[in-house]
Amino acid sequence: MIWIRVEAGFRLTWIRVEAGFRLTWIRVEAGVRLAWIRVEAGFRLTWIRVEAGFRLTWIRVEAGFRLTWIRVEAGFRLISVSVLGKT
Repeated sequence: MIWIRVEAGFRLTWIRVEAGFRLTWIRVEAGVRLAWIRVEAGFRLTWIRVEAGFRLTWIRVEAGFRLTWIRVEAGFRLISVSVLGKT
């Protein structure tokens, strides 16, 4: 999978990516609600960008996960980020 983009007014409950998958980026726009993102060993995500009004409950990453960066804009709420093992 190359990327996921969610536009304003859409609701996405969660994204789960398992070992061996590559996701270039996730972009969500204002008014989008995403409960969580979980990624397992061997997964690579270049970046996550979220815009104003976006809510993300948590991001969990397991061993072997690489995340280049997370960018958040005004009005963004992130409850927690959990990283397990080497990132």
